[in-house]
This record gives sequence, C-alpha cells and structure tokens, in this order.
Amino acid sequence: MARPVKVDNQLLQQSNYFTTARYDYTAQEKRILYRVAEKAYEYRMANKEWFKEHDGEYVANNHVSFTMQITDFMKQEQRMDASGKDYEDVVDAFKSLVDKRISFRGKGCFSFGGILNSADQNKGEGTISFVVHKFVWQSALDFTKGFTKLDLVTAMELKSAYSMRFFEFAKQWEDKMYCKISVEEFREMFRCQDKYPRMESIRRCIIDVAKKELDAVSPISFNYECNKVGTKIKSFTFHFYKIIGRTAAVDEEKKGLLSQYPLATYRPEVRSWLKHKLGFTTVQLKGNAKTIEEFQRIFQNDTIQELEETFQYISKQGFRPQDNIGWFIQNLKKKVENTKQDH
Repeated sequence: MARPVKVDNQLLQQSNYFTTARYDYTAQEKRILYRVAEKAYEYRMANKEWFKEHDGEYVANNHVSFTMQITDFMKQEQRMDASGKDYEDVVDAFKSLVDKRISFRGKGCFSFGGILNSADQNKGEGTISFVVHKFVWQSALDFTKGFTKLDLVTAMELKSAYSMRFFEFAKQWEDKMYCKISVEEFREMFRCQDKYPRMESIRRCIIDVAKKELDAVSPISFNYECNKVGTKIKSFTFHFYKIIGRTAAVDEEKKGLLSQYPLATYRPEVRSWLKHKLGFTTVQLKGNAKTIEEFQRIFQNDTIQELEETFQYISKQGFRPQDNIGWFIQNLKKKVENTKQDH
C-alpha cells in the first residue's frame, strides 16, 4: 500500500471503535490515543481506494511501529514551555499506556487488550518510538461501526480527560444535537462506576467541569437536564450546540465524506438489512449512500422499522421490492421530505 500522507487542517475521522471504547485514561494518555487515531486516518487516506472497496476487511497481522517527536503529544501551552517536566509527563503517559487496557464493543462482539506493546525514548533526538498492538490498529482502521469527526487541534488542547470524552460524545451526536443516557450507561462510558457515589459529585466533578472547558475552547458544547423518577436521578439528557465564530472549518471536508467512504455512512444493522432483505450489491450501497445517510439521520433508532414499513408497502402493491429497488429508494426519499415538512 501507499505511503501515508499528511492530513490537512488537523481534521480527522476517528473510528467509533475508539469513540465508544471503554477506558479510564488521563488527558496526557488521551493525547497519545488521538495521535494513534490520526495515524490510522492518514493510513486510510493514503489507501482510500482500497478502503472504499474493502472497509471492515483489513486484517492487521503485525503490530505497528511509529517514531514521533515528544512535542507532538503536548498541548500548545506545554510546547511553548517545553520544560523537562513536560517531556517527563509525556514519557510517563507512554509508560502507563503500556500497562493499560482498552475494550471495544460492537454488535455481537467484544474485544479487550493492550494498546501499546512498548515505548522507547530517544533523549538526544527528542523522539519516542512506540508499538501499537495489532488489534488496536485494526480497530482504528475499521469504520464499519461508523466514525466521529474530530478537530484534532481542539481535542489536543483540552485539559481534562472528561472534557475530551465529552468532546467526542458531542461530535458523535452532532447531527441529532441531543442524547438521552441512563446514569448506569453514563457511569460505564466515563468509567466512574466506583467513583463519585453521589449524583451531585458526578455533576460537579465530571459534567460541569467538561461543560466549562468546552464553553471556553471548543466549537461545540452542551446543556443538560437531570431526569428523575421520584427524587432519584435516573438519566441525563444532553442538548448540544455549536458556538458561533468558533466552529471548525469542516464544510468542504464533510462534502467529500460520502465520496471518500460511502460504505462507512451505513450503520451496521442498516447495511445488513439492505443486503439480506433486498439483496443490495456493493455498487447499490455506494450509489445510494447519500439517501440512506440522510434517512438514518432523520429516523435514528427507528430506521429499520421505517425500512420495513416501506418494504411491506411495496409488497402489498403486488410487487417484489427486491426487483424494484429504484421505487424503494424513491419511497425513502419521499419519507424524508414528508418528515422535513412536518417539522
């Protein structure tokens, strides 16, 4: 495959295997993970034609090695100072990551393992060489579970690991602009099952800290509500909003998204339904990616139900939907338009 190329604008698409992974890391450790995600995105971009045809099929047979400047893992404030302690903090984070684990959860699968196999500092050159575990590298390159667009500059500048997690969370739900999550799910996502037993502590030490920092430096932030049953908080509803004048310049990058990775826009269950229910070929999946992407965005968790209703509607007219895919797609477009008019 081709040699990786440099990505413009510090924009990347992070595999949702990374975005939704369960972990408990420091902010400095997260900056290392962002660089791993960046390297994976560079690799995909350098080999985008292959990934267009074979997304989800890449198999990492070997661990992957990188050598980078230690300052690449610092936020701007650290780079301006670049004291001995700043270098030590990065090296210590690498040491810690060698011993830590990460877990990925997909539909019907679960993976757990180490991130880095080793890390070696070269003080004379100010570099560090590290080895990414092959299963982590393979997960970083797999976009079949979707991806989350991130502004790497913003992500690297955040000071708290909780703020970084909320930034990913907000970007993941950016199209819908809100998300409801139970307290149990929240604790698992932020790895605080054994921390902050009181709800007030979770709000003060995690949510409010993240909101304050995102309001200060991020192009997207949030408000939230506590949903109670009786007197007990059972879930949170987060409402995300963009901050005018600070939004990253990603419009052109977004326009090219569907053409670069058309199959990545499909949620796995939707892709499976279209292939097995209607017999969609890879060519048909690619050709209708824009329509399905919008359909998923509009109907969210009801996407499969709406697809099934359209299938049954055509069947009741005496036609086989499998033989009338063009008509099927037109009905989906009508549903999207009607829903937009209703709102």
